[in-house]
Amino acid sequence: MNLSDTLSTDPARAWEHFARTKPFHAVYEPYERECGNVDAFFSTGEQHVATVLRVRPDWTPASVLDFGCGVGRMLRAFSDRASRVVGVDASPTMRAAARRLCPGTEICGSLDEVEGTYDLIHSYTVFQHIPVRAGMELIARLSQMVNPGGLMLLHVTYGRDCPPIRNIVHRLRATVPGVNAVVNLLQSRPVSEPMMQMNRYSLLALHDLLGSVRYAFRTQHGEHLGVIIAVDS
Repeated sequence: MNLSDTLSTDPARAWEHFARTKPFHAVYEPYERECGNVDAFFSTGEQHVATVLRVRPDWTPASVLDFGCGVGRMLRAFSDRASRVVGVDASPTMRAAARRLCPGTEICGSLDEVEGTYDLIHSYTVFQHIPVRAGMELIARLSQMVNPGGLMLLHVTYGRDCPPIRNIVHRLRATVPGVNAVVNLLQSRPVSEPMMQMNRYSLLALHDLLGSVRYAFRTQHGEHLGVIIAVDS
């Protein structure tokens, strides 16, 4: 099994690979097409935060935990609103960039390093890259870290709008040695570039885990169908 295949089955290692090679693109896929510079990149974070906070008008969280913060695309916007902002990311390279780009925020490598509870827990385009069983365990932990009267906003993907053959190829890339490298060649990408996992979560299972769930926003990134769920504490 070559490096590309190993990375394809290990989301943490794949994420670190992209953190080292194209961190802004990894956090926000249209970066080159829509942004091109760091200021424009962070302005997309401000737009996102302003939009999602509309689910609770006339409310401003005093403390925020952003799970899967990457280089800090949302952290700056949250820092303009809250007195305490904590970002969590699995990638050491992403964490180093977030500390540099978002001074005044706390950056952690896992939930084990996070202290306290928060008015708002937020995560966007993160859980899709985490295997479902591990992701559901993390969501359960995050739900216990919300202050009374607080809010949790989590994005998950639940489906894919594509021909069946694409789902088959996706699974083969992740499970059969050599397939990811061949697909990379056919798509003019570096042979060793990993494939990030795209995992689908059961909305029914999330209801069972979290109780009352609101579908705040629906999303579609390419073929991948998702939703931002809002959970009131």
